[in-house]
Amino acid sequence: MPLYLNVSFSEKDEAKSLGARWDAQAKKWFVPDGVEPSPFTKWLPQVAVQQVMVAPVYLRTSVERCWKCGENSHVYCLGASSINDVEYDDDDEPYIYSVDNDNSLVDLCDLNEVDHRLFIVLKERAPKYRPDYSSTKNSRCWMNHCEYCDAKLGDFYLHGEPGGAFFPLTDNESTITEILLFQSGEFTFSGGYSLKGTL
Repeated sequence: MPLYLNVSFSEKDEAKSLGARWDAQAKKWFVPDGVEPSPFTKWLPQVAVQQVMVAPVYLRTSVERCWKCGENSHVYCLGASSINDVEYDDDDEPYIYSVDNDNSLVDLCDLNEVDHRLFIVLKERAPKYRPDYSSTKNSRCWMNHCEYCDAKLGDFYLHGEPGGAFFPLTDNESTITEILLFQSGEFTFSGGYSLKGTL
């Protein structure tokens, strides 16, 4: 899964000399698999609104039946103990507020960007959860893909529909497991979140 970069036209030769490649379909430069990403730090996507997930951060896994092939596929999302989100007042001044989910995790969904540290971990541990083009949003965003046929599995059905993979109706119905990714720290993201299955 490539790491996409924000490279200006004037810097394209520099990025290319470091090993970046051009994705003609996405019209973006990217760091290919196997290339060390640290030299590309200045071109990493910056989150426009500083939404922050607060550790501990988990990789949450569940199972969802694929709409296309009918197989039960593993699906993924990030969960954090809380997030700091940003709203704007009437004067367009930002203010930050904290969101938590009582004793449960806040699930991150409908993501546009994630912190580079999380990108690397997701690439390794959840390769079927990756950025792809969404015709609904008319842009690239993070989404799950069926592990059997690679069909796109949208976040709304996983997080917002009762009985969805991350919105079980009962504890007995839940197939959610969690792996701790980071015990401490703060991680920027751009996107949405779900509290108890409500988008």
